[in-house]
Amino acid sequence: MLALLKTNFKISTIDIVYWGIVYCFILYAFEGPIRFYSDKVSFREFIYTKDIVLLALGTLLVFRVDDRVLTSRIVVIYIYVMSLFGLVALLNGLPIKQVFLAYKYI
Repeated sequence: MLALLKTNFKISTIDIVYWGIVYCFILYAFEGPIRFYSDKVSFREFIYTKDIVLLALGTLLVFRVDDRVLTSRIVVIYIYVMSLFGLVALLNGLPIKQVFLAYKYI
C-alpha cells in the first residue's frame, strides 16, 4: 500500500497524444457501426467526440507548457482570423453547426 502511494502518476504529453490518436483511429475505423448504434440509443453526438479530441490534441501541441509557453505568432494570427471569419458568418445568419463544419474542413 505504501508503494502505491509513492508511485508517480504523472501523465506525459506524449501519452496523451498517443492515446488520443488511437481513440480517433478506432472511431474512424468503426465509424459506421458506432454511428448506427449511437443513433439507436439517441446519442448521435458521440461520433463527434473524435473531432473534439483532435482539436484538443492540436491545441495541446500548439500551446505546450513545459517551462514556458511555446507557440508561433503565425498560429495566433491564424486562430484570430478564423475566429473573426466565424463571427462574421454567425452575424450573417449561418447556423453554428455550419460554421463548425467549415472549421472541421479547414
